[in-house]
Amino acid sequence: MLKRAVIIGALIFVGLTKIAGAIEWKYGSSTNEFSGKTLKYIYSDYTKPNLVLDFPYNNLQAFGMVHCNDTTGVHGFSFVFNMDPNLTNYNLIKLAGNEIIKQMPVRAKIDGKYYEFTGSTYPGSKQIVFKNLDSDLILIGKEVMLEITFYKGTRHFKLDMSKRPLCKNHNGL
Repeated sequence: MLKRAVIIGALIFVGLTKIAGAIEWKYGSSTNEFSGKTLKYIYSDYTKPNLVLDFPYNNLQAFGMVHCNDTTGVHGFSFVFNMDPNLTNYNLIKLAGNEIIKQMPVRAKIDGKYYEFTGSTYPGSKQIVFKNLDSDLILIGKEVMLEITFYKGTRHFKLDMSKRPLCKNHNGL
């Protein structure tokens, strides 16, 4: 009977943390087959926007990703969508070698303070990459909200960074 009550209590706790939006972070890695170089990272659970977008973007979600580095520990932060997010309000920037990226403003609320960041993405990419100083501010925060403009409106996403593990604890770093 006591065992059953403990199991039911644990299930209720897990359910409530999922409902409350608690985000778990995990370690990951991928290896480039051509170069043999391994990228290590820490990533969150998917988080949903504060308001659902219209079809066909009604299932849009994203997760935070911390890029780990062998020498300094942290290399940067990006926000990765589960589908092409159809971002708007961007400028096309031509880089060396005729490479083109999109740069867009991203408002952030970090531990109650507001910031204006610049996010970058390659055409067709599902990932917004933040510059080093912007990444640093995001990564020192405990509660982060990112406000992003899509073709169907502006939405924000919440990330609980308080339980994010550190890159230095990633195996092999």
